[in-house]
Amino acid sequence: MPVEQPPYRIVDGVALIEVRLDNLSRLFNTLDPSPFSSRDLDASAEDYLVGAVEELHRQHPVRLRFTVAGASEEAAEQVKSAVHHYFAYRRWAMDRRIRALFREGRLALAIGLAFLIGCLTLSRIVVGLDLGIVGRILSEGLFICSWVAMWRPIEIFLFQWWPLASRKRVFATLAAIPIEVAQAEPDRPRPPAG
Repeated sequence: MPVEQPPYRIVDGVALIEVRLDNLSRLFNTLDPSPFSSRDLDASAEDYLVGAVEELHRQHPVRLRFTVAGASEEAAEQVKSAVHHYFAYRRWAMDRRIRALFREGRLALAIGLAFLIGCLTLSRIVVGLDLGIVGRILSEGLFICSWVAMWRPIEIFLFQWWPLASRKRVFATLAAIPIEVAQAEPDRPRPPAG
């Protein structure tokens, strides 16, 4: 069975995420008219970086290296700043999304608890009326409905927030990741075949 080559190099205990570009502008969304330092990353570049950090950042510290032909020092600094700025914004936006989700959860919890109390109270009243099997069916139906009303807040507070928090941590890692921009070595001419 062949040994699989790890997709990222580990250098001195640091996982190196390497991206080769023929031009630094390929890193950014071409439809975004913002100044270079504030532009959005290209969607495929963002997906690659996020996926790499999700895979690596729990096992190793990470570093990002862009290898580009003919990148000036000024352009290299702008790229570093733009990548950090972009992921800081994504972290901030994810934080807002999490806060909005918890607000929604608190509202759903308040509504759910009020409905739960109302249904359980009605269920007890129906049981007290001694309506026989009809009363028992109504009582059980109200009991079930009361807990169904709690579904949404339970979903939010137990399950829905933590994938968002995990993504926020990835964005925070990328907002502070050490970045280097290296010059690509020029292509060497190949010797003639013969």
